[in-house]
Amino acid sequence: MKWKEDEKATATASTGSTVKKKDATTGRTEEDLRIGDDDLKNMCLIEIEMLLQENGRSLTDFKSMPRPNATDMPTFTNKLIVDELNYNKDELEKTHADMLLMLTDEQRCVHDKIMEFVGSDDGGLFFLYGYGGTGKTFI
Repeated sequence: MKWKEDEKATATASTGSTVKKKDATTGRTEEDLRIGDDDLKNMCLIEIEMLLQENGRSLTDFKSMPRPNATDMPTFTNKLIVDELNYNKDELEKTHADMLLMLTDEQRCVHDKIMEFVGSDDGGLFFLYGYGGTGKTFI
């Protein structure tokens, strides 16, 4: 089997089908949050390269294998970044939905205002203040 066939099967199996469900608070679709096939391929190649290097080998030893984009190597070898990218999206989506139901009216208003700015890509600086125990961390 050639790389192109493997690449297509791996990317399809890893990314799954794209669902065009819009989030009511951000206006973003799940597709906006997914890793593209090229980035996924590069991340896999980087991981393979790191595993091979731990064993004294390299992708350069295998002439038919593509090489990872070297500019992304530092990003995916930084443990903090790798840990931040390694999360269960389904679990986080369920937790987010559950926590939204527990917000008070005031907390929901603050949440919606922040998400409005995040969804519009305008950005901003938000300072949340209040006495201890008023739910700042929960937001």
